[in-house]
Amino acid sequence: MDCAFCDVDKKEKQACLQKESKVSQRNFFWIITSFALLTLGLVLSQVAAPRFLLMALYLSGYAIAGIRTFPKVLKNLKKGRPFDENLLVILATVGALALQEFAEATTVMALYALGEFLEKSALERSSRSIRHLLAGKPEFVHIQKDDRWVDIPPQEVQEGAILRIDPGEKVLLDGVVLEGFSYIDTSSLTGESLPLFRKKGDEVLSGSINREGSLTLKATRNYA
Repeated sequence: MDCAFCDVDKKEKQACLQKESKVSQRNFFWIITSFALLTLGLVLSQVAAPRFLLMALYLSGYAIAGIRTFPKVLKNLKKGRPFDENLLVILATVGALALQEFAEATTVMALYALGEFLEKSALERSSRSIRHLLAGKPEFVHIQKDDRWVDIPPQEVQEGAILRIDPGEKVLLDGVVLEGFSYIDTSSLTGESLPLFRKKGDEVLSGSINREGSLTLKATRNYA
């Protein structure tokens, strides 16, 4: 007999996938638009088009390509972590604009936006594949007991237990990293496609997926 709650869960997942698809299509549209404006500017520059027209085309393409990069820089500045690849791209392209190298600035920003889009798409496909494989896999927890590791259902794990999360496995209980480091996929929880780096002392939430290294956790709460 079908479960009503399972049907609701399927509908929620379907709605989430549709939303991700629309966002991806919109981002791709802006990138294509940016390259189109850049290409048009480069073509018109060969037929002695007015300088103001070329500037308008290049700057429009630059702004469209950076539509996601600029907010990221502002967000990182507010968090006190401004130094990353987004800031470097902004500094490099603003420098090019200051030198009136408008085509070069737009080219760099458009290529960076395209690279980010392709990277994000690849990560999303990888995450979906991992979640699909885990969906039909029985859920057990590797728990340390009497100096050895045993597999038990997560419902039997108590707060304070020592757990091992191997690469590719789903985290079934909230915990704090005791040993190891890895990248954690939290897309099913937060919608963030980029994996988060976790090391000793960091919190790992249940529902996330361990992508690389083996982690030893201390459970901070019982299975829910």
